[in-house]
Amino acid sequence: MFDFRLKVFYTVARRLNFTKAAEELLISQPAVTKHIKELESQFNIALFDRRGNKVQLSPAGEVLLKHTEAIQEIYRQVEFDLNQLNQTHKGVLHVGSSTSITQYILPPCWPVSTACTRT
Repeated sequence: MFDFRLKVFYTVARRLNFTKAAEELLISQPAVTKHIKELESQFNIALFDRRGNKVQLSPAGEVLLKHTEAIQEIYRQVEFDLNQLNQTHKGVLHVGSSTSITQYILPPCWPVSTACTRT
């Protein structure tokens, strides 16, 4: 539901690197650049200050980042509330324990998946 262009912006803003954002989002670096340029065109203002190989958030980028984080939180809350009405409980649960508790008390997770791993 979250606007993908805002997700691209958020990832670039967090990484301050277009290439690393592209890798994280599993899209090409030119696609990241295109999404950022579309946002900059839509708002008619630069969101990043580009100096050589370095990227920094512009004042407008700082404002958009603040609002993007708020939008993400609202979407998470909407999803949570609607899943509660639907009684659908899903998400990621991280459990940490010592080695002995892991061996003797916590049940093994089989098959091992990215959602259920023992380290």
